[in-house]
Amino acid sequence: MNYPESAKILERIKNSKNILVNCHRSPDPDSVGSALSFYHFLKKLGKDVKIISPDVIHPNFKFLPGSSSIERVDFSNVDYSKFDLFISLDSSSWDQCSGVKDLDLPRIPMIVIDHHSTNLRYGQVNLVDDVASSNCEVIFNLFKDWEVEITPDMATILLTGIYSDTVSFNYIKSSLTLRTASELIDIGADYEQIVINISKSKEPKLLNLYGEMLRDMKVDNNYNFVYVAVPYEIFEKYGKPMNAKSEISGLFFNSVKNTDFGIVMVEQRKNVLNLSLRSRTSGFDVSKIAQELGGSGHKAASGAWFDFKNFDEAVEKVLEVARKYAKKTS
Repeated sequence: MNYPESAKILERIKNSKNILVNCHRSPDPDSVGSALSFYHFLKKLGKDVKIISPDVIHPNFKFLPGSSSIERVDFSNVDYSKFDLFISLDSSSWDQCSGVKDLDLPRIPMIVIDHHSTNLRYGQVNLVDDVASSNCEVIFNLFKDWEVEITPDMATILLTGIYSDTVSFNYIKSSLTLRTASELIDIGADYEQIVINISKSKEPKLLNLYGEMLRDMKVDNNYNFVYVAVPYEIFEKYGKPMNAKSEISGLFFNSVKNTDFGIVMVEQRKNVLNLSLRSRTSGFDVSKIAQELGGSGHKAASGAWFDFKNFDEAVEKVLEVARKYAKKTS
């Protein structure tokens, strides 16, 4: 058994008929992969399953089998009484799951399955494996515990989440991640399609936005980090690519010489600042910055979001917190 919680989770699932599964706000491939892998598993058990998301999924993720079943909803308007169980996936908090700050938890049995060390354990059953590379790796381990037959489609879905959350296998905590990827490929995961859709399908507008963000990147030489802040008008000009901040932070802002970390700030909605933080060195924990700003994540990769009235003041707020935790150059 990989997890002591496995039997209890499976029992709850077997005793439920109508089950809700989520993608979190601004869903990335690990979120989408987690939801879709569970969707296929639950369907095989004969369950009625609905996947809900506070935001639409990126078009590049629609190659994943079952992606058309994901429904964008306002979590504050969902009739939870129609369901027996909510399985919250890859969501360290209810805020992240629902995309709504301070929304009350629904009165429905909830299971939380996650890999973020900052998880608030808001379910009746909470499985949090912060050693796993991704939530899809956690789900793979669960499926192993349950002796689930993983189909080639499910293998593609799970490997997509692992590939994305490790940034093309750049962030590996354990050799088990590579063994899991190898096994999924042996099962029939379509690795070529994963790479094409996740890494090699950039829209020209997205690349143009990257250019503007890199041009405006600033280096804090006193505190050893880099950052950029993008107002809504610029974000809108380039088509509002929701994956821009996390992609560019993982591609460039974690790789600047003589820095410890990078911050990408984007006003993705009017008066809402979204952050993506990435560490360059293993010794720096960006999740501390994210948590103080109301977010969550991992030591190497974290995020946050908050409402604001003045853009410049919001940016300065982030920089003040970053400098609080940064290592000042003596």
